[in-house]
Amino acid sequence: MTKRRIKRPVIYGIYAFVFALMIGAVYLVESKMNQTSFNQDQNYDYVSDTITEEDIPKIESEMKKCAKDGKYIVRNELTKQEALDMFKGDQYKIDLISRMDEADTVISCYTQGDFTDLCRGPHVESVKELKYFKLLKVSGAYFKGDSKNKMLQRIYGI
Repeated sequence: MTKRRIKRPVIYGIYAFVFALMIGAVYLVESKMNQTSFNQDQNYDYVSDTITEEDIPKIESEMKKCAKDGKYIVRNELTKQEALDMFKGDQYKIDLISRMDEADTVISCYTQGDFTDLCRGPHVESVKELKYFKLLKVSGAYFKGDSKNKMLQRIYGI
């Protein structure tokens, strides 16, 4: 039997998806911002100030439980208007979607159960393939890197 090699961007995408799912479930953080990656480091920004570094083990534990469940992730492509309607309660995603050129960009979201997140993907088909990750720290980050904008909470991982 040959093991399938999964490319890093796909692993980073599923990591961010499960991370966002667990943050929303554990901390009831409604408005999630954006996942970004810098080489191997990942971060996700939130409109919250309640998560501390002491919470990292609990979040990691929930992520491991989610990965063991092995649930499937469904990809959907959206028109720009459908995406704007779907994420109308999240000003940060609306900002991102509004800046997308529908002619040049495929707008997609991924869903597992009741959780849906905007993401360009690709992802693996099941969260079971998320095996190795480590959350590192919590910090603050200004929206779009501009100190005139709201300070968001950033959580880093690899």
